[in-house]
Order: sequence, then structure tokens, then C-alpha cells
Amino acid sequence: MLKKYVCMFFIVMVLPVNLYADMVDNMISELNSSSSFKSRLQAAIFLGKMQDKRAVDVLIANLKDEDYAIKGACAIALGNIGDPKATRPLIELLRDSEALVRKEAVKALVKLSSNKQTMDDLVNTFKNTDDSMLKMGIIAIFGELKDDNALKALAEGLSDKGKVSDTTSQIIMGMSSENKFKVLSAALTSKDENTRINAMELAGTIRDPRLVQPILVILKDSSSQEEIKTAKNTLKKMKDKINVDEYLRTARFGNSKDERDIAIQVLSVIADERCIGLLMDLLKDEDVFIRGRSAQALATVGDKRAIPQLEKMLKDKKNERIFPIIKSSIKLLTLNK
Repeated sequence: MLKKYVCMFFIVMVLPVNLYADMVDNMISELNSSSSFKSRLQAAIFLGKMQDKRAVDVLIANLKDEDYAIKGACAIALGNIGDPKATRPLIELLRDSEALVRKEAVKALVKLSSNKQTMDDLVNTFKNTDDSMLKMGIIAIFGELKDDNALKALAEGLSDKGKVSDTTSQIIMGMSSENKFKVLSAALTSKDENTRINAMELAGTIRDPRLVQPILVILKDSSSQEEIKTAKNTLKKMKDKINVDEYLRTARFGNSKDERDIAIQVLSVIADERCIGLLMDLLKDEDVFIRGRSAQALATVGDKRAIPQLEKMLKDKKNERIFPIIKSSIKLLTLNK
């Protein structure tokens, strides 16, 4: 194999320019019109090795050949030549019925992706198509890339349900730790709820501590019960990655209600004795809002030791604003007996 490439390189280096040009022209003609499958296949391979842009048009035309091997060889050649003109035809090849052809199209587009035009075409096609096969092919390309824009576009694959989303998840799980983080960070800040939910589920498997903060932002800002539930379940899976001491301090001494509220929710997820102990203390906090949130947190934890203190709170008029919260917390804890 090495000898073959050395010989090819030698031919290119020593042949006169006009003779080299004639060889390329002959191979173009061979690919276009030869009746021999073997000759056409060798011509496609040769043209890819020569990387002569004069061959681009004929290689693109032969992506529609009836033989899958010819299509695959032409895709490889176009990837080697690197002309972005081949981007759209190669994208269309991602729909081919033959897996081998689709695989070679993916490889070729990965090579072409260093070109901005190619990257823009891939991202725009991904955003604007409903074709699941096309989406899966582009997702496979994104999975091979290092470009940050491509990684963000990959995150959008998590917005779909079923086959496409599953494929996206598999690709993300196979990526480097840094690329997993980049993709999921983008997905967790997406405007699409389904994308955020799917990203949180993956984050619970990956367990990168850097993803805790964006999940906490979702927990703070979301009004969706499904999303809040997913956020809490994910944080439970990642609780050994959470700095509990920091949230204990924030829950007691935070600068704002929002800060303290998030910390209280985190403590309800961790739910060890220190967390439960502080939540019980916060039932006596000066701020009625914090008292109410602590009652809800203890109900979520399901610690029945809170019931007597909650019942006592119902006798104090300063808790009148949060009586409904206290009552519902007691009811929930009683049902869990």
C-alpha cells in the first residue's frame, strides 16, 4: 500500500504539467464513459488522489451513479479535493439507501467542514429539515467535529423525540469530556424545553460538575413541573459533585431571596442530616418566604420529623401568609407516613 502511494506521488512530481493534465483529463473521461466498472472505480480513486479541481463536476455528477461503490469512491474523492462546491450534493447523499455510501458522505463532509460555506450549509440544513435520515447523517458529522458552532448545532438534535434524539445522545456520549460539556452547556441554555430536559438527563449520566450551575438556573427559572422534576432528579445523581457547604451557607446567609431559595432546593435534593437540620432551623427564619420554601423543601424530602414544628407554625399569626403552604406540606408528609 505504501509503495502504491509513493509511486503515485512520484508520478505527479516528475510528469510534465501537460502530461499530468492529460492524465487527469483521461481519468475524467474514463469515469464518465468507460463501460468497465473497474476502470471507472480506479478513475474516481485516481482523481481523488490527484486533488485536481477540474474533476469536481464529474465526481459530483457520478454521486448519482447506480452503483454504490462508484458513489462511495466519488464521495471520498470529493472529500480529498476539498471544494465546498461539493457540499450540497454530499449532503443529499446522506439520504442514500446504502449505509456505506452514507458513511463515505459523512467522512467527506467532515473533511469539507473547515470551510465556512460548508459549515453554514450543514447547520442550516439541520435546522430546516424534517427528514430524520438527513438529520441523523448531519448529527454524525457534528460528532466528528471540533468546531464550537457545530457542537452547538449538535445540541439542537436533543430537541427531537425518538430516533434522532437517541442518535444525538449516542454521539454525545461518545465524544470527549470537553466536547460533551460544550454540547450540553449549549443545550441547557436552549430556548426549547425538550432540549433542556434531554440535556439534563444526559448530564445525570455524564456527571460533569461544571453542569451543576446551568441546571440550577433551570431549577430557578422554570415554571414547567416536568422540567423542575428532571432538574431535581439530575441533581440527585450529581449530588456528590455539589459543594454542600457552599449551599448550606447560602441558604442561611444568602444576599437575596432568590439565592437562598435555590440553595434550599439544592439542600432538599442532597437531603443528608446537615441539610435537613438546616431546613428545620429555617422554619424559624425571619423571612416568611424562606419559612414557606423550607416547609415545601421538607415536604419534598419526606422527613416526618418536621410535622410537629409545622403544626406549631399554624398557631402563629406571623405565618398566616404561608398557612396554605404549611397545610399542604403537612398533608404531603402525613400521606408519606
